[in-house]
Amino acid sequence: MNITAMNATPRNTKVFVPECPTLYPLMLVQPSTSSPALPPFNSERTRWFYFARNAIWHMVRRLDLVGREVLVPSYHHGVEIAALVDAGAIPVFYRVGRRWDVDVGDIEAKIGPRTRALYLIHYAGFPGPAAELKQLAERHGLLLIEDCALSLLSSDGPRALGSIGDIGIFCLYKTLPVPNGGALVLNGSLEFDLPELPPPPSASVFSHVASALLKNVEMRGGSAGRWA
Repeated sequence: MNITAMNATPRNTKVFVPECPTLYPLMLVQPSTSSPALPPFNSERTRWFYFARNAIWHMVRRLDLVGREVLVPSYHHGVEIAALVDAGAIPVFYRVGRRWDVDVGDIEAKIGPRTRALYLIHYAGFPGPAAELKQLAERHGLLLIEDCALSLLSSDGPRALGSIGDIGIFCLYKTLPVPNGGALVLNGSLEFDLPELPPPPSASVFSHVASALLKNVEMRGGSAGRWA
């Protein structure tokens, strides 16, 4: 962000900053391009959902995590924990420092006989210690779940986030100007069956697309755009 430009902005000027990517009208008519060679778009073992939290819920049910402990970070959004609990898993919280640093020692100390999985969140595109936690999970016979809801298309050196653990969870609309979308990627030899889910309702898709278009007008159209 340009601090000089901010200081030069008149005090009575209103600035609108949307919480999600907005949609340019031209994006609706431009020809499609090839998908990026990063998960979840490069994997044939990707399952698509309306929200990432829906993927978490189905993951718990399909991977026999009901009634089992999942070690989760104490710093989180909240919806991922709610999805785990609603599906029947038992979250046990581990320490996260002020710099989003995961306390691996605290994780290992909290692994018990009921623990079935480790849950790692990559915060805002910055990679967490996925490789280290993968080794820890393998030593204890646990699953590693990578939450990449805010880290779509991010990497840790040559390794794409979401490809190191047994499962990668992604949210599309927090990075891309799409109306909805979550994804679950299966890595390694892990397998589970999931029935084909119905597409989202047309009314929902239309309302989210219209909202993204209007937010783009509000952000870039000055006073007229904010009025619209």
